[in-house]
Amino acid sequence: CESQSRSPYSDRFQLLMVNRPMATIRRAQLFFLSIAIYCAFGTALYAGSNDYVVIVLDDSGSMREIMKRDRRSRIETAKRSLTKVIEQIRPETNLGLLLLNGAKASNHWYIPIGPVNKQEAIQRINTLRADGGTPLGEALRIASDELLLIRSKKIYGTYRLIVVTDGEASDQVLLDQYLPDILSRGIIIDAIGVDM
Repeated sequence: CESQSRSPYSDRFQLLMVNRPMATIRRAQLFFLSIAIYCAFGTALYAGSNDYVVIVLDDSGSMREIMKRDRRSRIETAKRSLTKVIEQIRPETNLGLLLLNGAKASNHWYIPIGPVNKQEAIQRINTLRADGGTPLGEALRIASDELLLIRSKKIYGTYRLIVVTDGEASDQVLLDQYLPDILSRGIIIDAIGVDM
């Protein structure tokens, strides 16, 4: 990912960093990333049919890089962490997985929002590949539009975006444009940095 000037809205994300210096054993990164995603889900792990969670997963080319203190790529670590979290989610929780680059035929929805079929979700996650750029702004727009559409039909519930990424947006202008609007509409956004 190319280095760009920091967005004035970046600090509004709840950023949970993994791969701290204390994480010296191989499984530590997987453990910390799993915990970060688990914490970002919060009560959604035990939530019901009125809770909607969209994971926006960075599947850019930089996610193929090997993590600093591990022999796994960033995408492999993210996939393993997502698998562990999905194993713990209640089946009635509505979950969607949106990719930054993949699943273009379905508007980047790798797993459409709905009740979790754990086995199918895990199988799909295991086939993910990383390639392309980091269009976070566009991905957040797609994900938030879907959550807002659902909320217009179901007022009660929680609506959350979890962004798992290893770098800055390649469409920073769009991110700066969409992020304040998304936050002002009451959608919770958690950002989890992978190997940053």
